[in-house]
Amino acid sequence: MTFPTRIGVQLQPQHSPNYGHIRDAVRRCEDMGVDIAFNWDHFFPLYGDPDGAHYECWTMLAAWAEQTSRIEFGALVTCNSYRNPELLADMARTVDNISDGRLILGLGRGAAKMEFDGFRLSMDESRPRFVESAEMILGGLETGYCEYDGAFVKQPRAAIRPAPFKSFRGRTYAAAVSPESLPIMAKLGVGILIIPQKPWHEVAKELETYRSIYRQVNGVDAPPPVSAGWTFCDRDPERAREMARRYIGGYYQTVLDHYQFQGDHLATTKGVDGRGIELSQQNVNACVARGLSVMQGDADTDLGFYPEQVFDVAILSQTIQATRSPRTVLSHLLRIARMTAVSFPNFGHWRIRASLLLNGRMPKTQALDYTWHETPNIHLCTIADFVALASETGARVERAIALGENGRTRIMYPSQWGPNLLAEGAIFFLSTNVTALSGQPESHSIDRTARA
Repeated sequence: MTFPTRIGVQLQPQHSPNYGHIRDAVRRCEDMGVDIAFNWDHFFPLYGDPDGAHYECWTMLAAWAEQTSRIEFGALVTCNSYRNPELLADMARTVDNISDGRLILGLGRGAAKMEFDGFRLSMDESRPRFVESAEMILGGLETGYCEYDGAFVKQPRAAIRPAPFKSFRGRTYAAAVSPESLPIMAKLGVGILIIPQKPWHEVAKELETYRSIYRQVNGVDAPPPVSAGWTFCDRDPERAREMARRYIGGYYQTVLDHYQFQGDHLATTKGVDGRGIELSQQNVNACVARGLSVMQGDADTDLGFYPEQVFDVAILSQTIQATRSPRTVLSHLLRIARMTAVSFPNFGHWRIRASLLLNGRMPKTQALDYTWHETPNIHLCTIADFVALASETGARVERAIALGENGRTRIMYPSQWGPNLLAEGAIFFLSTNVTALSGQPESHSIDRTARA
């Protein structure tokens, strides 16, 4: 299935000292021939000064409707889980009317705890709220009135006037990050937004699943997907690579911070199944006391009991160097999860090399704070060693992050010599072809994360 390619640009509504800069930017997008201009629906800056300037999404879209004449526009994702759905349908209809039908409607459940907290709503309710809200909004935009009686959305019949003058079908989509979301979007009859945070072969499988369900439910082919990624363009390839590392890599870290993806709250949020194994009973007790699903176990021996592809993500944090058989442990993680994240201290760091050379003794660092006779780390490795191990196990490096002093991070390319010398530690995101490992067909998993 092929579709004509259309080009969209996202203008991030933050840190501009006045709105004029954004007004000029959207005008330039239209003049250059860009097909769609997006903003975002957040209430706090995603990066930079958390108290910096930030402009509201739908007010800005109304301004774009007035100042442009050709370009289509919309919020890349507007979070209908914490917005009043009847009001959102009315705003969408109004902006579409002002623009003579150029609004692209993107919906999503939202994933930022800080924003749900700001609206005094629980993230546990985000998925059912999203479904009920989306059903009412989509129905209202087609019929001209909103009405719904659900567990979360209670709306007596209310007309939106004037009614939308053309259908929103074919120009409405929703973000679908987890496999469980795909049937929901297909049954809602909307397109999907693909954000490239998974290996492309996994994205292709999920897209085919969505298209199959969409065709079965709606009787027609699904609309083309919206793919939203980040690129840095420059005539000089090396400068493009360096700037991408600095800005796209830095943006990735700020997204982790904004959405609090490293927080414990995800383990107890409905729609997220997080579980782990821990060797120390004392640590198990501490995890359980915080509401985390953790059992006592040994990664060297217990990972083999898990079925294939049962988790979306498996995380091995600062542990692989303490396992008896790192290759076996890594192979099992690659087998049981679609994506594996592994972090470890880098024994090739220049301070470690210098300490061995000058002192002739096993070094102690902030990351390796043990004397040689007390350390649990029995298989210390360098970044280059781990890259070789990943290759031997059939893993594909999807992304690698160098860890520096004071928590500083940067995207790295493992084939380069610099990180092996300068990084104190590393995080690798790995994927693999399950069939190549096991000879068995691949299976699907739903919103599950394992920690070892």
